[in-house]
Amino acid sequence: MEQIVLCGITGCPPRAEIRKTALGAEEAIRWSYSADPLEALERLAAEGYTPVSLEASPGAVSLDEMEWPERTCLVVGNEVAGVSPAVLETTRHQVSIPMAGIKDSFNVAVAFGIAAHRAATALVQSSSTVRLSIRSMSAPIGLPRAETRGEE
Repeated sequence: MEQIVLCGITGCPPRAEIRKTALGAEEAIRWSYSADPLEALERLAAEGYTPVSLEASPGAVSLDEMEWPERTCLVVGNEVAGVSPAVLETTRHQVSIPMAGIKDSFNVAVAFGIAAHRAATALVQSSSTVRLSIRSMSAPIGLPRAETRGEE
């Protein structure tokens, strides 16, 4: 992974809460912020990336069956609402994590970790790379946005 693109209402580095949880990773991974996830997706598509939404929806392909595009942009959504309908409309690919039991979803951070690991493993095996991730509106409302570091 080369970059994380944060979108919507979300906390951005530098923040004490992020520093405490990330343990230095916030300095190792390039990140940027875009208020509008659709604009970010448009920019990434122009750079040759194919967005793949991580969403438990009827049309989603199982994580285990996904044929990852060579240049993948993994899109995850809000903790409660998931990926917005507008963002889902712009993504040709939707992927879900197979679940068993009574719960049908993971915490967004856990889900991202599972999906990013699976995508990276699949793409490394096919000699490709995962580059970008968008985390759309994933932090609690009310956190102030920090200044953008890296690309915008």
